[in-house]
Amino acid sequence: MKILRVLFGQLTQFGGLVFYVAVLGLLLLLNQMRIFLALLASLVACMGLAVLIRSFYFKARPERMKHSNFLERMDASSFPSIHSMRSVSLAFWLSVYFGSSLIAVYLVSLAVLVILSRIILKKHDVSDVFFGMVFSLAINLLIWWLM
Repeated sequence: MKILRVLFGQLTQFGGLVFYVAVLGLLLLLNQMRIFLALLASLVACMGLAVLIRSFYFKARPERMKHSNFLERMDASSFPSIHSMRSVSLAFWLSVYFGSSLIAVYLVSLAVLVILSRIILKKHDVSDVFFGMVFSLAINLLIWWLM
């Protein structure tokens, strides 16, 4: 069971902010401005929506976290799952960028593993990751439509 937690602990990083920013940096280096701007807009919209929701609705994580200020409260709140939002955004936009069904299947599978990791690691429950996924899809479809 410990190996499984370590494996999912590593997988969850694909929905983390550091990985997302690294992808943004790579896209900038490759001068891929359209996809860079889409991913950046998605990040701002997803994070903004999550902070807005968490500001008014606090839902404790399955393994509760203590908090004494606003930033700790944001981190201690589990709804919606920001990792789910970011992993879905990455899968969506990188699938658009590469335009390959095989790569899209791989990226969606990776996003699903990130989502499952959040439940297994007791950071979120099913409703947190489900709504994170739904919010992210809605935001990304809107950005795609506006582009």
